[in-house]
Amino acid sequence: MSDVPIIGDALLEIVAPDKPSRSVRINQSPFLIGRGSGNQLQLSDGRISRTAAAILIEDGYYIEDRGQRDGMFLGGKKIIKQPLHDGDIITFGLDGSYQITFRTSA
Repeated sequence: MSDVPIIGDALLEIVAPDKPSRSVRINQSPFLIGRGSGNQLQLSDGRISRTAAAILIEDGYYIEDRGQRDGMFLGGKKIIKQPLHDGDIITFGLDGSYQITFRTSA
């Protein structure tokens, strides 16, 4: 049996600077994040790229920078593609913007 969680076993806890927090289940791969209307997680901050990042399910969950102008950060470190673990915090290199926490039951 694989150690890779099935799609739907993970979610993102989103904290916006001016709104209450919310959660979104990761329901496909790639799971696109950005301000564009075609993303699975649409963020309303004009400083975030239309498609800023993607979460991929390969041999686990990964976050991949898809062209965020100010970079993608995982736990405060700039990344291009990095594995995700429960509790990891994703940010966009912007003061006062979204903070996303990755959660998984695996």
